[in-house]
Amino acid sequence: PVTIQDGKIADVKVLENQETLGVGTMAIDELPGQIIEAQTTEVEDVSGASMTSLAIKEAVEKALEDAKI
Repeated sequence: PVTIQDGKIADVKVLENQETLGVGTMAIDELPGQIIEAQTTEVEDVSGASMTSLAIKEAVEKALEDAKI
């Protein structure tokens, strides 16, 4: 889920995944913080985890669209 507070991205959490430990999980660990800091999904993919990075970004974009942010 994506938490919006005062019109800003306050939190991004990945609740479930089936990623390879140490590869796909790097994106799960790193991207949410980068998205929150940048306040956009226009952040670099995590090297070696481009598919996971893309999936996280798309999920956040959908949540923002649904929230009309």
